[in-house]
Amino acid sequence: MIEANEAFFLINKNITRFEEEIKVIDSQNRICSLNIYSLIDYPYFDNSAVDGYMLNLNYVTFDLNLKMYFMDLSSNIIFSGDKLLNDNFFILNFAYEICTGAFVSKSFNCVIAKENIYINENKIFFSYFPKFGENIRLKGEGFKKGDLIISVYESINSLKIAFLLSSGIEKIFVFSFPKVLLLSTGDELVSCSDKISENKIYNSNIFMINNELKKNFIFGVNCFFSNDNYKNITNILSNYLFYNLVIVLGGMSFGKHDFTRDAFNKLGVREVFFLGNWKPGKPLYFGVSKGVYFFGLPGNPNSCYITFKVFVEYFINNFVGNIFIHFFLKGHFSFQYFKKNNCLLFLHGILINKIFIINENQNSNLISNLSNSNAIIFLNDCFYENSVSNLITYIFV
Repeated sequence: MIEANEAFFLINKNITRFEEEIKVIDSQNRICSLNIYSLIDYPYFDNSAVDGYMLNLNYVTFDLNLKMYFMDLSSNIIFSGDKLLNDNFFILNFAYEICTGAFVSKSFNCVIAKENIYINENKIFFSYFPKFGENIRLKGEGFKKGDLIISVYESINSLKIAFLLSSGIEKIFVFSFPKVLLLSTGDELVSCSDKISENKIYNSNIFMINNELKKNFIFGVNCFFSNDNYKNITNILSNYLFYNLVIVLGGMSFGKHDFTRDAFNKLGVREVFFLGNWKPGKPLYFGVSKGVYFFGLPGNPNSCYITFKVFVEYFINNFVGNIFIHFFLKGHFSFQYFKKNNCLLFLHGILINKIFIINENQNSNLISNLSNSNAIIFLNDCFYENSVSNLITYIFV
């Protein structure tokens, strides 16, 4: 059996990422696969940072009686988006009203904000002598053409989308999300619309995992169902080359009707590991074939969910280039638990204010307690006292 740390190492070692070019406006939560450089200077031209008045400080006059500075005021107003005017248009000893973002002529060296002046008889008056360059955003002040603005493996959010568009960039290369085939197996499974009998259970795992994939921004998953039939399972999986990731739920143990691993072998999947020294979810499979990745998860609901959250989500984050995320968290928590064996335990419960309340029933086929949990902790040692000194690895769910 493989240890969890080795399983994570092997998952990461076997990943080959793919990239695609997409529109910047569609890049929320995507990870850059290449460095991105600005196509322009930003700002693209000198412009006003405020609504105010454009001045040449060399022509400011001081009124000794009023003890105020003043300038004559032009009737022309410079609006944002106006065509750039030639410097010959301006009279240097006049002030010009200007809107935020509007072009500032090289012949002027200051913009004074509206709230700092008053107007009387076509003159503006102000009580202080403005600073050179006040309220002027200079061309290239933010960044210059050719500057690195977003690095490879950096995640895109709404602010960075605005940043990229401001840089004149319309499309970028990002790591691809996987195309997923999701298969649920089991003779005992029935749809919620069907009448249940004593030897049947409702099929919930596939919908649980599909919604977890959506939380990871993976949509359009192709979902399939099969009874415990080797031929049916193999036929469904035979189209795996249309996908990047195949996830099979159930059929992973050693019973006579557990055919998932046999189907993987039939299709030529290279087994990377099978069976782990952890609970729940010991019969976990990971394999690779022709650039497609295969996970076989246990059919018990808790085992299925926990192995997905711990191992498959780890794979997904690495596949999409999200290498800087702190996927596994560490913290000091208070709780008491006695562990009877030497394997790693994944325990679900509720984490509140440095206290982890372990759910009393950790049975792998009961989803009720797990559904009320907000975290899963990883336990290695045999006994943990009721003390905040316990340094524990955990994930939120």
